[in-house]
Amino acid sequence: MKLKIKSLKNIYFAVLVLAILLATVTPFVSHNGYFGDIKNGQKIEQMIEIAILLFLFPSSFIIYTLYQKKINTDQQKLDEALRYIGAINIQMEQINSIVEDLKKYPESERDFKSLFQSLADKVLGIIRENWVMFRIIDSTSGRTLTEFSKSRANGASPKFEVSNRLLIENKKADGLDVIESTQDNFEVKAFCIIPQGARAAGQEAILKTIVNNLEMLYIIFTSAYSKTHLAYANGNARR
Repeated sequence: MKLKIKSLKNIYFAVLVLAILLATVTPFVSHNGYFGDIKNGQKIEQMIEIAILLFLFPSSFIIYTLYQKKINTDQQKLDEALRYIGAINIQMEQINSIVEDLKKYPESERDFKSLFQSLADKVLGIIRENWVMFRIIDSTSGRTLTEFSKSRANGASPKFEVSNRLLIENKKADGLDVIESTQDNFEVKAFCIIPQGARAAGQEAILKTIVNNLEMLYIIFTSAYSKTHLAYANGNARR
């Protein structure tokens, strides 16, 4: 497109310069008898001027049309870029809000349930459907370690069956969209399960951030919880 516009523009200006030269020279040439008698010279002069005008007007229209098309294409690209930047900014704000809302690591089962509630609210604020489910699985045994689901007010509760093995093996679940945590070197794996088609394009990053945070906080919570109970048990044993 750029090459075509540039070529036409060069031809256009070359013919325009030629037209100016001919408009300057032709009257002098025709009146001095270079084209025969004066009448014949005037006819040739008029024919040359008409031919030049017949070229200049259509070429002007073509160049204008191509320029307009290029401007429209560039405007569409700019609009898409601005929409993408806007979507990224929104995602960054949402990711920052996840971190900012975490005032402390969960220290009890009640704290962890509150964390579930908070993350579920964030997912429901992103997706277009009425429910979300979190499931944390022992990736070695395939056992469910904990699970939490939430629906919007007046929304239908999730009713489905999906095996842990299917989730661990990353197989497609009918009617469901599964977002899993990205870490592969832990014995636990966190999953966010939502209805298929609930999320828009570009929302996977924020959902993965939520799931990764959930997995990390679960590991921190269970480690701290185990140490607390172990210390408590050892203290009782010494007595």
